Parts: sequence; structure tokens; C-alpha cells
Amino acid sequence: MIPLTEMLEHALPKEHDNKVYQFSQFVMDASTPQESSLQLPEVFISSVDEDYLVLKSMLKPKRIALRGGDGRRYLIMCKPCDELRKDARFMDVNRMMNSLMRQNADARRRQLTVRTFSVIPLQDAGGIVEWLPNLVPYRGVLQPLFEEKGDPLPDAQWFTNWNANSPIEDRLERMRSTFYQRYPLVMAEWFRLKIYINSISVSNRNNSKYL
Repeated sequence: MIPLTEMLEHALPKEHDNKVYQFSQFVMDASTPQESSLQLPEVFISSVDEDYLVLKSMLKPKRIALRGGDGRRYLIMCKPCDELRKDARFMDVNRMMNSLMRQNADARRRQLTVRTFSVIPLQDAGGIVEWLPNLVPYRGVLQPLFEEKGDPLPDAQWFTNWNANSPIEDRLERMRSTFYQRYPLVMAEWFRLKIYINSISVSNRNNSKYL
């Protein structure tokens, strides 16, 4: 079966929601939607595309494409040398949070939900992760600010200057003397820009009502 969240969750039995409710602080009311009996069709892997993308990170994960029996193309990321069991458990916690929020009328009215994705560990260090389309990674958010306010290293030079097997004291010293100067703290600036842009957008929408 294609290892995507929507397909794996629909393949699970629905009795788990009742068990979650026993430990929930929310009160189930009459407006709580019942689980739909509609099941998604099971889509199995038909083939794997020959093309793949190597991502620019230290572990060099690869994005591959699976062809499903329905003819569609599904993207997943193969991540080596990384402990994914904690990520998988964290996704389980997020799914439980979604189940609890579905049981609360106010949470449903506000459409509160946590976006989940499939994480499948295949060994002690490595596994596959569902690829989320239109997702901006953390580095992609901060890189423009790093280039504006700092002096970021090229990818090749960054990895060349970093030795993961060196003593912890040497790595800390290199971080303080080299990387901290080139990568200043910019996350607060990003939040200020987001708040400013959102406030301008809301103001423009309000002004357009009176035009």
C-alpha cells in the first residue's frame, strides 16, 4: 500500500476513537460528527520512477516517486542514518490530539487541527517520510535573512568545515568562532515581518469594504 497518512489511517480500525474518548477532558456533544463509513480505495505500489532528487542537507536524503495502481504519482523521502522512531511517535501524539479536538465543538468550530504526515522507520537508523507538497522548510524561511544580515557559507564549504567525529569541545568552539558569526539570530525578525505583512493585509481588506 502507498505509505501516505490518509491511506494508512483509513486502513486502521475506527474503535481507537472510543478509547481516546475515555481519557479525554472534552465532553462529547450531540453535534460531534460520526466517523464516516466511506473507505478510501486501497492503492498499492505499481512501480518506482527512475528519477530521484538528492536534497541539500547533511544526510543527503532522497526524494523518490512511487507509481500507484491508480496511475497517480506519489512522492516520499528516503532518509538514511536518522532515528525516525521518535518522529513516528510524535506523529502518533499529533493524531491523538486531532482525535481529541474532533470531540470538542469549539475546536471543530475553529477548525483546529495538526497537520500530520506518515513516518515509517525501517531500521534503527533510517526510514521513509511522506513528502508534503507546497511546504517551505525551516532553512528556506531563514536563508534570505541570513543572506541579508549574515554571511552564510556555501553548502560544500559548510560540510567541509564540519567534522561530526571531532570532540564536542572542538565542535562547540567552531560553532562559536565560525558559524554563529555567519548565522545571526533572525527568527524574531521573520516573525516581525510576518506580523507586519498580515496586519497590512487585514488593513487593506478592511479599507476595501468602504471603497
